[in-house]
Order: sequence, then C-alpha cells, then structure tokens
Amino acid sequence: MDEMTIMQGDQYSLQFDFINNDEQPISREDISDVEIMIGYIRKTLSDGDILYHEGERTFLFPLSQADTFSMNPGTYKVQTRLKSIDGLVVGNEDAGTLIVSAARSKEIL
Repeated sequence: MDEMTIMQGDQYSLQFDFINNDEQPISREDISDVEIMIGYIRKTLSDGDILYHEGERTFLFPLSQADTFSMNPGTYKVQTRLKSIDGLVVGNEDAGTLIVSAARSKEIL
C-alpha cells in the first residue's frame, strides 16, 4: 500500500502485496501469520480478520464503517509484520500511509 485517502464511514478492503528478497510475491503457503496495524486498528490473518485472495496473491485488510468512524481525521502510518512458516518474523514500520478525512455524517449505513 502506498498513500491512500479515505473518509470516515468508508467500508472496503485495503490490498497488501508482500514480496520476498527475490522480488516475488509472498503467497499464503509461505506465511503462518500476518499482522497489519493502522493507527490502533490491529488485524491478523490467524484471527481471520485479514483475508487472502489466491487469484491476486494479495492480502486484504477489511475496514468496516465502525473501524473508519473510530479513526480521527489525520494521517496514519501503516505497519506490517509477517511470520513465515519457519518462524521468522519481519516487520515494516512504514508500509504506507492512510489519510482519513472527516465525514459530516457519523451514521452507519
């Protein structure tokens, strides 16, 4: 994920593509867990909060309306951690930026 702007109350999945040192996509078979944090929102693959799209070979971080309404307007750094099948854990403290703009309506649709 690079830089992305959303509005409070938006609901959709953010896409994350992870690559190895050989510049090849990391597939689900290589990973025992994924953790993604955006602000105070933390989701993991092992908890079933992060999904894997086999055809795209990408990880999906679903954001609900409640999630985005819980975020104050501003800029959030995205952090990720991957745990490989062999137990190696590697983090990225700057995996992108999410900019959240204020919504006038605070109602969940």
